[in-house]
Amino acid sequence: MNRRRFASAVALVAALGVAGSHTSHAQDNTAVDHAKRVLDLLGHDKFDEVAGEFNVQVAAAMSASQLRVVWSTLRQQVGAFTSFIDQRVTTPAAGITAVICRGGATRSAATLA
Repeated sequence: MNRRRFASAVALVAALGVAGSHTSHAQDNTAVDHAKRVLDLLGHDKFDEVAGEFNVQVAAAMSASQLRVVWSTLRQQVGAFTSFIDQRVTTPAAGITAVICRGGATRSAATLA
């Protein structure tokens, strides 16, 4: 998988179910909590559970088995996710909220969008 496609897949995975508008700090906290929960599920190899939260567009673009491949590839490159350093909530398009999580991994730091 080429780097651009891999980065897009990781961004897609991390933004998967965090939809809504960016209007308040409380919504930011909800989005961050959701992103942390998704990363926890991924860390425990619960790909079917994560894929179950995909909206229609993401489900059409990535299956649970594809998610497993993307996450396994990321884990091979940077190691297992170990800790959160910081999170930032952004609204890249109307109706979409994305959480950028920067964290530590066993081999290097990682930023997941």
